[in-house]
Amino acid sequence: MARINQDDIMTPRRLAQQVRFLETHPDHVVVGGAIQLFTATESEFDVLQFPLSDEAIRQQWMTLSPYSDPTVMYRKNVWLKTEGYSQFFWPADDVHMWYQLGSLG
Repeated sequence: MARINQDDIMTPRRLAQQVRFLETHPDHVVVGGAIQLFTATESEFDVLQFPLSDEAIRQQWMTLSPYSDPTVMYRKNVWLKTEGYSQFFWPADDVHMWYQLGSLG
């Protein structure tokens, strides 16, 4: 399952790259990416990087989301074992989702 918001733009190869990664790394349940922030007048004003290693991702759960929601792809069969995005945890419902997925893989 891939996430993207209606006002986001993704690279043309994002989905293929993420599918390939998950196919070649069966022990991973979620994959994400960096985001480039821009405005109507600025083509790039910031790039946000996220942790790459399993250890760094799990450490970041304690303070920030280790992924940007519109960059992620996760395995549907694993996602179905979670509670999904819970409004109880809003505005950190995404962090709760990553924690659930991480506890399963």
